[in-house]
Amino acid sequence: ANNLTAEAIYANNKTESIGVQQSKVNSTQLNVSYAIGAISPFVKYGIGSTETGLSGAANADTSAMQVGALYTMSKRTNFYAAYGQTEIKVKSSTSSIVNNKVSAQQAAIGMVHTF
Repeated sequence: ANNLTAEAIYANNKTESIGVQQSKVNSTQLNVSYAIGAISPFVKYGIGSTETGLSGAANADTSAMQVGALYTMSKRTNFYAAYGQTEIKVKSSTSSIVNNKVSAQQAAIGMVHTF
């Protein structure tokens, strides 16, 4: 059985209006999980950047991580628990918020049932 799952995701999105860049977002995410019987612990890590073409708007770097586990109750029912952290750092702006950071921690538990 293949117990290890690994994913790499890259996204690039650019929005323009009448030839003027409104936003440009790049992101990369790495995910790894390993099934041990009914339990699948996982780790996720992502980084990204946001650039705007708008005067005075802030450009920022973002990083996030999440660790948790999925417990398989049946073919259609899973329980999960996860903890994560996110950090956003302003890298350029015409205001005084350059290098400001916003951090957050999140925790979740829940059940997923597929009908």
